[in-house]
Amino acid sequence: MKVTILCPRTPRLNYGGLENYTLRLCEKLSQSGHTAQIFTTSPSPQDNYAGKTLIREFPTFAPGDSYYFSAEAYTALQQSDSDIIYSVGYNNLLTLAGLVAKKSWQKFIVSINLSGDPPPFRRALNVFYDMVVNTMAGKIDAVICVSPYELEAFKKRLNVPHEKFHLLPMGIDAEPIKKVKAGKKGNYILSAGRFVKVKQFHNLIPAFAMLAKKMPKIRLLMLGSGPLEGELRRLALESGAGERIDFTPGVPLERISELHKKMKESRLFVNLVDCGYEGIIS
Repeated sequence: MKVTILCPRTPRLNYGGLENYTLRLCEKLSQSGHTAQIFTTSPSPQDNYAGKTLIREFPTFAPGDSYYFSAEAYTALQQSDSDIIYSVGYNNLLTLAGLVAKKSWQKFIVSINLSGDPPPFRRALNVFYDMVVNTMAGKIDAVICVSPYELEAFKKRLNVPHEKFHLLPMGIDAEPIKKVKAGKKGNYILSAGRFVKVKQFHNLIPAFAMLAKKMPKIRLLMLGSGPLEGELRRLALESGAGERIDFTPGVPLERISELHKKMKESRLFVNLVDCGYEGIIS
């Protein structure tokens, strides 16, 4: 079986949840004997490989790091002979291109993979986006949701029969974590993920500030990046504990052992997400 996986941003330059999810999916497909390739976009396209998986990068128009329209990717999808087109992430134009390009004999699967609440303007645009997608809803063969929240929300948004919706939580593979050799325990609390509202970092910071008053030497290490980073940095300063809150960029999937090592060496690992995304960072 041949599968083309659509990922809006290239895993070569990005390492958020969508990219990690895509690479893990390709790895599992390859292990099962299937052929997978990734169609993605990049400001500087260059084809590359992740293990045995070909990653085809296409030029994109992506204002504000959003939408990801690529005429070249659409043309390649029209020419594709894949049995399945599997789109990772719903709110992007690469998903729409795959849906339009789908042939009658191909299967189309969309994995919702929300990355957080969009700003008001994009939320308004989603109303029109849903209308366009729903004109082609008959082409969708399956909708994958990683959380009950996604499942309930998109059953209402998409005109897809409910029996085509499937709840498949991310899950956590503990074996790679067990294999990492940790050093001496550090006097810090660790939290990691994309800096978006759904990850609840805005609640973690004031909670840490209260704890910091009782534990004068404890630090908070936040690994990640995202649209709310500036707001979170300001919140850290206003909390009164800003000098003990460290912001550090996340790590790509091939260096995930570095995150695992920091997890094992921390006093406490905090994850406030309760809607299905907790498996991505491990």
